Amino acid sequence: MFLKKEVTSVCIKTASGLSYKVFVSLSSIAKITKNEIISLHVSQIIREDQHSLYGFIDENEKKSLRYPY
Repeated sequence: MFLKKEVTSVCIKTASGLSYKVFVSLSSIAKITKNEIISLHVSQIIREDQHSLYGFIDENEKKSLRYPY
């Protein structure tokens, strides 16, 4: 369930009660509303100084992300 919307991220609460901050594109964030049950395609990027989650509304948007590393 989508809980909180910021400019480039959302707070997602899972069925088990865990909450995650997920970064999303502006086009994706425009398509979702607060307290809506949503499904995101998520990629995790792990770096030395951070672990980040990136969410996409559909698989095509996810495929358009190309990792430079």
